[in-house]
Amino acid sequence: MKALYLDCFSGVSGDMMLGGFLALGTPLDAIQQCIDKLKISAHLQHDEVVLKGISASKFSVNHAHTSLRHLRDILQLLKESDLPESINVKAAEIFEKLARTEADIHGIDVEEVHFHEIGAVDTIVDVVGTLFCLDYCSINNEVYCSPVPWSTGLIKISHGTYPLPAPAAAALLQGLPCYGVEAGIELITPTGAALISALVKSFGSLPAGRIEKIAYGAGSSERTDHVPNLLRMVLMDLEKGSLQEENIALLETQIDDMTAETLSFVCAELQKKTGVKEVFTNGINMKKGRLGVLLSVICLPESVELLSAYILNHTTSLGVRVSLQTRRVVERSMGEISTPWGVVRVKTARLPDGRERFKPEADDCQRIAAENQIPLTDIYAYVEKSWEKVFKI
Repeated sequence: MKALYLDCFSGVSGDMMLGGFLALGTPLDAIQQCIDKLKISAHLQHDEVVLKGISASKFSVNHAHTSLRHLRDILQLLKESDLPESINVKAAEIFEKLARTEADIHGIDVEEVHFHEIGAVDTIVDVVGTLFCLDYCSINNEVYCSPVPWSTGLIKISHGTYPLPAPAAAALLQGLPCYGVEAGIELITPTGAALISALVKSFGSLPAGRIEKIAYGAGSSERTDHVPNLLRMVLMDLEKGSLQEENIALLETQIDDMTAETLSFVCAELQKKTGVKEVFTNGINMKKGRLGVLLSVICLPESVELLSAYILNHTTSLGVRVSLQTRRVVERSMGEISTPWGVVRVKTARLPDGRERFKPEADDCQRIAAENQIPLTDIYAYVEKSWEKVFKI
């Protein structure tokens, strides 16, 4: 299974991604033919450069000036093109996200947002071209990414001088793992932030697999800290059943003065919160022989602040311990099994030894059993037989 890992040690932009795809072997002519299906004037260029001793590909766009484009104009361009439906749908989703972000920042309606004449063509090429390259390289939803650098400093844009990252890029990076650097230039463009937020399956270390090729896409500016302004792209073949690494946080607090009913309610509400992976409790002995409960929450690192505040607001705890950890997880996928009584969702796990293990969603099975007055064990037995026929061919 093909996968792409984005090592954003120097940030990410649309042109850096396309430069990386060119270095990975995607022909410039193929990208040009894709862009030609849109009603825009854009001539694509590929140059080989060397930055700080590293060979890289630089992608650029030459085009005639066009009128300002609003979101509806770009969506119409996509609709009238002969591009594959999958590319059109995803591109429209990314442009709508960009437009909503700009609208929120400027306090205007999304229909009033316009993409400036130079940026409009570049952004269209970057978004559509990247989606085409992913399809060309047979990378189906398997894009992984490192944490991204948040550069300090100021940038001049059409509305004035603003702190880095640019307001739109900063807004699009919400919820993603970032770390601060002093590079002296813009490292994450709004287009780059929109692409990774829309395409990346998970952020963290390189997933386990066989590395096929490493390539570099060059940026347009030079950093002041002597780090090469490059995006390293790693094309991989993920091994079936290979373990994947993800970053998590563990929140813990001890409680000995809450009723079981109240704590149960808090745990149920925590499970609904964004970024929560698991909520569980353990009985413990506390000081002075008091029986207590250890409340544990496994969550995404970016959700630590909100979840810690919720725990302190809704329990009697006066403090929450936070541990940042990594964990190895097996590859998982969701499917559906049709039964005479309705659809049951099924989670399939690929184990390290190559075997597959499945588990029906208990809620679906219990609902069907209750609605049809059928023994729950019969539902599980039917799903198991159906799963073997559908997934074990």
